[in-house]
Amino acid sequence: MKLRILVVFLSLLAFNAKAETQSLEPLTSLLEKRPRWASDPTEIAYVSVRCGSLFWVIGEMFSVSNKKGDEQTGRDLKTAGLKLTLFGDELSKIDGMSEEVRNRRQDLLAKAYVDAVKDNRSLHNNMFHGFVEHDFRRCKEIEQMLLYAAEQANPKKR
Repeated sequence: MKLRILVVFLSLLAFNAKAETQSLEPLTSLLEKRPRWASDPTEIAYVSVRCGSLFWVIGEMFSVSNKKGDEQTGRDLKTAGLKLTLFGDELSKIDGMSEEVRNRRQDLLAKAYVDAVKDNRSLHNNMFHGFVEHDFRRCKEIEQMLLYAAEQANPKKR
């Protein structure tokens, strides 16, 4: 009986996690709805963590590739991803978001991108397709602005 309850609970948890990842709105669409996002620390935090998660996932894919230059590209993306994620996490912490919520958000974003990349690779033989491609392009467009903001917010580097 306890095993049956555990199986039902885990199934519901897995279904809930899948539903949450499928509801990830494309970044460009999200930012168009929030034209002043770049002046709102809460929005900057979310976008930083989201782009950081995407860069980390894509960087991992490049890191395990056998193609020349991909390993370095992977390291560069993961470094940028880590910086953006830490910056966004710190802003969220200052804004009062609990560690549990911050960790859950980051896990869900990473899972959404991992799932999308896996689907893209199996369906299109290319990880850059659909919203992953568009989110990656948008994140690359705003990457320098976010990294600059992260550097300015870090008093240790000034």
